[in-house]
Amino acid sequence: MLEVFPQPEKWDLLNNKLKNELKSDQSVRAYVNPYLATYDLVIGLSQLFSHKRSIAWIKGLSPLFDSVYSYFVREGYHIQTYTLEEFQKEAIDLLKFVDQLKKDTLFFFYAEDNPLTGELYDFENLENILSHKKIFSISVSHQNVLNRSKSFYPLSSRICWQDEDLTLVYLGEKLKVNSIVGYFQNFGFKNDLFFNDLFLKNKFKNFHHRQTFKKEILHFENSFVENNMIHSDQRIWDRSLLKFSEVHSDELAYRLKELGFNNVFSLSVCSFGSVKMFHKGLSSEYLKTDLNHLILFSFKELSDFPSAEQIKTCIEEIKSSSSWVF
Repeated sequence: MLEVFPQPEKWDLLNNKLKNELKSDQSVRAYVNPYLATYDLVIGLSQLFSHKRSIAWIKGLSPLFDSVYSYFVREGYHIQTYTLEEFQKEAIDLLKFVDQLKKDTLFFFYAEDNPLTGELYDFENLENILSHKKIFSISVSHQNVLNRSKSFYPLSSRICWQDEDLTLVYLGEKLKVNSIVGYFQNFGFKNDLFFNDLFLKNKFKNFHHRQTFKKEILHFENSFVENNMIHSDQRIWDRSLLKFSEVHSDELAYRLKELGFNNVFSLSVCSFGSVKMFHKGLSSEYLKTDLNHLILFSFKELSDFPSAEQIKTCIEEIKSSSSWVF
């Protein structure tokens, strides 16, 4: 029975070990997934500063805030919601934009990047102003990238996805919030896996040495210029999101995998088995496009790049096998 009791010291030791391993100047907290990290940070803040009854966020960039959105609705918070386009329009003068937020705004929640396209958004100046206005900023990074330069302000926090079983939260020096659920997580403490130095080094080895393929990706996307769904050069160069309206993405992804390209993912509802996945917390831009025609290419090695001829051949084969003559 004693084995099921939490051991708070274990989580504290893990957090300190991660802080040292990552050479971080900020406090670091470990979570088993980004939704739990978001819940622990956001709800913890709201309970600590219960007198502040307003929040602000940018929707359509991440599904993470939707997991806690209902809490703030139920508790009667004033929720200031912006799309990225509305924010960019109103935030031409950031000082004026922050001044028009409710005086009792507790935090501003937004994403640093797009989880599908890898497009990057620059909110550093906003964080600076929010910190001076005594408003907490909570940013989300969906990529396991640490080597981007980013100033950390006293009231800033960052939720950073590492992999399927580890999400990190970085806390500014004045963001002192108690954890609600952190101590009760199962990180394999029983066999001390997360305390193995070699295990942690292997887990973070790609954090600082992430391969990028800007030249190769631009060449690849230019072969399908009318299909490219990524509209910015400010992005993480490890993926392409393309649209092939002539065929179903499931079938095209299946044929490419048969050719040995395993890092190809269909975004159709058939693949994910979830109608709500893209309707909750992601931009309507992708909902306007039929998801059954979107394919995400992930590039970890040069061998992950299919040629334009291979893709076009697959498309012609699908079209040919889908045609009947009576």
